This record gives sequence, C-alpha cells and structure tokens, in this order.
Amino acid sequence: REAALLLDTDADDIATTLLMAPKYAEGVDEYANMGYWMEDYLEDEDEPIFEGALSTAAFHPEWTFDGVADKDPVHFEKRSPYPTVSLL
Repeated sequence: REAALLLDTDADDIATTLLMAPKYAEGVDEYANMGYWMEDYLEDEDEPIFEGALSTAAFHPEWTFDGVADKDPVHFEKRSPYPTVSLL
C-alpha cells in the first residue's frame, strides 16, 4: 500500500515513506537479503506495476559494511533503531 500511495501522490505532498519492523526476528544478513530483493523488485523498469518509479534504502541496527573496521563510524550510515526500509 505504501508504494502505491507514493506513486499516486504528488511528490510535493509525499516524497518518501518509512516501513519499520520493530518485531523483525531474523538477523541482519536475512534482512539485507530481503532488502536486496525488494530493491530489485521495486526498481525493475520491466516490473509492470512500479516500472522503476521507486527507490529503496534498507537500514538495520546491526548493519556493518564488509571490509570496514568494526569501530568505523561509516557503519552508522545504514543503521537505525529498528529494521527499516525507506521508499523514495
């Protein structure tokens, strides 16, 4: 519903929405896989409903970037209090 709402509403009124999952029980790896799937699906220009009109960004409290030192603050770029997907 949120994706359809974004597509049906003028961007001056609603430009983004957050989907938060405070009770998401799976780990960060599973969440990242779900986020990649959602990104592929919603941003696919050949997908007949959304036609690449949406972008996504996934965030998770335990997010880390591969190959980056554990204490590097760059990890906070993709962290949030709860697993969250931003639809743009």
